[in-house]
Amino acid sequence: MLEPNVVDILYFLLFLVLVPTLTAMYIPLPLFSQKQRLWVMLGGLTWMGYVYVSEYVSTYYLGVPWLDANYHLHWARELLQQLQVGNWRFFVSYFKPGNSAYHCYSALVLYTGGSVFSLVAINAFIAFWGGLILATCVASIVPFPRRKLLLLLFIVFCPSVIFWCTVNLKEAMMFWSICNVFSIGFPVKGGSYVARSILAGLGLAVGSLLRPHVMVGWLAAALAILVLRRGKKFAAVILLMILPVVGYGLKNLMKADFTQDTALALGETQLKNLSVIAHQGSRIQYTGGKPIFFISGFLSAFFRPFPWEIRSASTLAGSMETWSMTILIIYGWMSVGSARRTILKLPCVQIAVLACIWMCILLSYFPNEGLMLRQRVQMIPALLVLVALPILVKNYVAERNRAVRRQAASASAPAYAR
Repeated sequence: MLEPNVVDILYFLLFLVLVPTLTAMYIPLPLFSQKQRLWVMLGGLTWMGYVYVSEYVSTYYLGVPWLDANYHLHWARELLQQLQVGNWRFFVSYFKPGNSAYHCYSALVLYTGGSVFSLVAINAFIAFWGGLILATCVASIVPFPRRKLLLLLFIVFCPSVIFWCTVNLKEAMMFWSICNVFSIGFPVKGGSYVARSILAGLGLAVGSLLRPHVMVGWLAAALAILVLRRGKKFAAVILLMILPVVGYGLKNLMKADFTQDTALALGETQLKNLSVIAHQGSRIQYTGGKPIFFISGFLSAFFRPFPWEIRSASTLAGSMETWSMTILIIYGWMSVGSARRTILKLPCVQIAVLACIWMCILLSYFPNEGLMLRQRVQMIPALLVLVALPILVKNYVAERNRAVRRQAASASAPAYAR
């Protein structure tokens, strides 16, 4: 098994120092309690430790070998060889949006002397950062209960985010980018507006380089809602039209067909990879051999893997998280009562709904459960907000009603009993 080198250890030590600093910035007192901050900090440090066993856990416990991760590493090493001989012209010519951009970034990290451990450590750290951003944004609307930790920890340490972002893949950078772009739909005060705007711009740039087809949906959703709330209805409608138009264009461009013969023209390498994990039963069997536009993606986002499709530890874990989120969303929105309309008027909720629609379109076209679960990470920020806000609002209303009753009881009590 590959051992970390000196540069990997330096990266690791840097992130160990930055985790408490970042936690203090995004989990501030008194908005959060000292106990909440401590647990988030300990969770972040534990996540950094998981970096060095993530490949082992993924391959031997969950049965998900690092196929795509090793593919990215292969090309990063090829580019590294060009950099080491001073062939920067080839490096620049290779740089394009998509996998090529990630390969170039990875090669630069390797150029500093790090190995795949450094790449994974960076990914884990920025995914943790993304979770902190999301938690702070949610707390700007409704505070987290100080005596309850579970919901806060679930937002910062969503299991699928930890698993798919602690690997040499693009998921961590996309998650961080989406959280930053999403943050413009939440309230912000004072000087933090500038910092949030800068990070949102960086997130947009990074996400557009890695997966422009995902970022265009998130950006269109955010801009459309913000423009609409300023009274620019026509401009908002134009922006919203981007979603179905681009979705239809991608559908035709991809010519999606997931029969055994075509498998979305994944290429020889990807087809071999799929055959390697065929024993997991992870291939998605669409009705009629082909996915249904949006409907197949909706099922993938909220219900797949179905219980009867579970063939491995990874699909079991994925199914448990998917169904848990779906049940929590349904329960939360059903139980929040008359506050439902108020919550639905929040910009962040409206952005989340539009982003989910866009991701359902994209998730319609995946040949196996592994790819679907991995790409679903780019939808997780929206799902977490749809899970958290009704629960937090319900708790806040209940706490406020209890406080009112206590105050009324105290006011009506005899003077000697006060």
